[in-house]
Amino acid sequence: MDIESLRYFTVYCKHGNITRAAEELYMTQQGLSRAIRHMGQELGAPLTERRGSKSVLTPFGEEFRQYAESMLLQYNGLLNRISDLTRTVSGEVRIGFALGTKAFLGLELFDDFEERYPSIEIMKFEHEDQLVEEQVLIGELDIGITVHSVDTDLYNSTLLKMGDYFLLCHEKHPLAKRKTIRFADLKDQPIAALTGKTKGGQRLVKHCEEAGFTPNLVERTKEMMVIWEFCLDNRGVAVTSSGRILKNKLGDGDLPLVAVPFDESENYHFKVYMITKNGFPMSYPTQLVQEYLLDAFDE
Repeated sequence: MDIESLRYFTVYCKHGNITRAAEELYMTQQGLSRAIRHMGQELGAPLTERRGSKSVLTPFGEEFRQYAESMLLQYNGLLNRISDLTRTVSGEVRIGFALGTKAFLGLELFDDFEERYPSIEIMKFEHEDQLVEEQVLIGELDIGITVHSVDTDLYNSTLLKMGDYFLLCHEKHPLAKRKTIRFADLKDQPIAALTGKTKGGQRLVKHCEEAGFTPNLVERTKEMMVIWEFCLDNRGVAVTSSGRILKNKLGDGDLPLVAVPFDESENYHFKVYMITKNGFPMSYPTQLVQEYLLDAFDE
């Protein structure tokens, strides 16, 4: 028996009528009658009985009503107390996002958390993925959000979300007409890509080399906006993990850009992981953020 069952019963007692109680609870009369009958079976005594055309509480039902009302009052009081306590939890949590992952996971990701825990400050940083991983190891970051797999001897690692890479280009670029892209299509194309310690950039080079050519990387940057501007100027193309987000924005027709998915045969996807240092003690605010992220991406 759970809290919801107790609530069903107290609403029925308030109305003394299955029809009105079911209407308040937005459920069918049959469903409510069945729930009350199951409660009686669980308790080993009937909670209601027929008297003429009416259904009334039995002596067992009267006793159970008092218990249910008392339990609901205590439960609601507990919820209010816990809510008060959570608002007093304070601290600082440093989270590092690999380039592009913050936008991919959603810029509004922590809105609910910050409303629930106003005294916990979440400090957000964006770096190359391998730099994020290094800073988690040396304790500069409490939590890292990175891409692709990591060494599980060094990190606690949890998959949050999977995504696809896209080719980004100007709508007037010849490749903009394609439904899907293959790596062979990138040969001789001027390409803008993230620089530094990024697994995504390394994978791009590897896939192009496997397709038989060295990519023509003419623009290397840490800023996604620079890559978008490169494509807006129609100076070449880019490979981005933010294509799905961009496709949603392009639906409004604000930007003359196209995000083209890679052909499934290329098997060109990525995974976003949450990482913490293995065996390193975690503060309570950090535990709360970790649990929040696990719930947010629990599928």
